[in-house]
Amino acid sequence: MQRYYYVDASNQATGPLPYSELVHLQSVGQILPETFVVEEGGTEWKPFSSITTPQALPPVPSMASSAMTLAANSPTSAAAVMPVQGRGDVRAMLQYDANKKSLGVTYFLWFCLGLFGGHRFYLGRWITGLVMMFTTLISIPFCIALVGYVGLFFVAFWAFIDAFRIPGWVRSKNNALIAAIGI
Repeated sequence: MQRYYYVDASNQATGPLPYSELVHLQSVGQILPETFVVEEGGTEWKPFSSITTPQALPPVPSMASSAMTLAANSPTSAAAVMPVQGRGDVRAMLQYDANKKSLGVTYFLWFCLGLFGGHRFYLGRWITGLVMMFTTLISIPFCIALVGYVGLFFVAFWAFIDAFRIPGWVRSKNNALIAAIGI
């Protein structure tokens, strides 16, 4: 019996399912005639409307087993997921979304913890974040003697300059992540 994968609403290949199940999913509106399907082991994605019966499909070369991964469709069952040609590598995109740095979060940390270098820690700039934090922590007790204000002024000016550099840092960090993932 021939089995097929189809592209679901979240752009993931779901299946494999027998042809009769695909016909049922079309009858309930879950699969449209233009929904892409591929025969198990195949590499060419076609609209569902182009497949009339399982016998109508020509034999296709098998796909490399390394392209197969497992993903959970529900808490109790797992379905095989294959990368969809022309739609990018779904796993790489999910990995990017999970690890990318947010400009909003960075500015929030800058606003709340800027003198302590919170935004720098978030972006992986640990050394300069530590310098900012220790300069602030050392300067606060010396404010009683009016000497600490020099250190606080220095760190405040540094944090002010950072406000203009943050977008470039976030973009650079995310571009490095893209290069590392290979999207």
